[in-house]
Amino acid sequence: MSKFAALSLAAGAVLTAAAAAPAAQARDLPDAVSVVHCQVFGPAIEAATACGTAFDNAQISFGPTPTMTVSGVYPGGIGFANAGANAMLTYYFAVDGGAPGDRVHLDIATLLHWATDGGPNAYAFSRVIVTTSLGEVTANICSQGCGAGSGVRDYGQDLRVDALSGAINMVEMDVNAFAVTGPGVGANTATAFADPVISIDPTTANAGAYSLSFSAGIGNGAPAGGVPEPGAWALLIAGFGLAGARLRRSHLARA
Repeated sequence: MSKFAALSLAAGAVLTAAAAAPAAQARDLPDAVSVVHCQVFGPAIEAATACGTAFDNAQISFGPTPTMTVSGVYPGGIGFANAGANAMLTYYFAVDGGAPGDRVHLDIATLLHWATDGGPNAYAFSRVIVTTSLGEVTANICSQGCGAGSGVRDYGQDLRVDALSGAINMVEMDVNAFAVTGPGVGANTATAFADPVISIDPTTANAGAYSLSFSAGIGNGAPAGGVPEPGAWALLIAGFGLAGARLRRSHLARA
C-alpha cells in the first residue's frame, strides 16, 4: 500500500470515529499529517514538508494558512524521466461554541492554480477536499484528465458545506506536478498550488457564537495584505520556478 493510500485510510478512520462523538473539542483534534515526494532518478525523496533537487521541489506551509506548492522541470537533452513532485496534507478542524450538534454553515475560500509549459509532456493537478459528518465538497483542477476541472488553470471560489458544533471535520490537500521526458521531447515544466481558508458563514443563525479550532500548528488566516487573486498566485509561482531554473543552470554548469 502506498504512503498516500495509508494516510487516506487513516484519515477516514479518524473522521468516522469523530462523527460518532460530536462532543469532541479542539483539544481532541488529531495532528496534521503531511508528506512530500520529489523524484528524478531512482527512489523518490520523501519528507514531511519540503524536498527538492535541481529539477523538482515541493513545499508545505502550515501557516498563516495551509499552502502547498510543487514544481517539476525537464530542461531537455538529459536522460531521465518524470522530473516531478507531489505533496499531501491532511488536517482537522472543529466548530466550537453554541450547543453540541448545532448546525453551522461553513465557507471555504479556495485558491487553486497550475501552470505547464510543454504541452502533453507536462502535467499538473491541484485539489482540496473538505469532509464533515454532514457532507463533502471538492475543488480540483488539472492540465488534463480530471473531469470538469481539466484545462482550468485558476480556481478562486468559496466551497460551502455544513458542520455540527463540536464534531471533528477533515481537510485534504493534494498537488502534483510532473515534467515528462522521452525520445524527441524538449524542455517542459509544471507547477501546482493549493490554499484554503475556512470561515463561519454569516448566514448561520447566531453566527457570532461560533469559532473554529484546528490541528496543532495549522493556521487559518489570510496572508498579510489579504487573500491574493489567483492571478497573483500565478506570479508568485512563476518566481518559484525562476528560482528553480537558476538552481538547474548551476547544476548543469557543474556537470
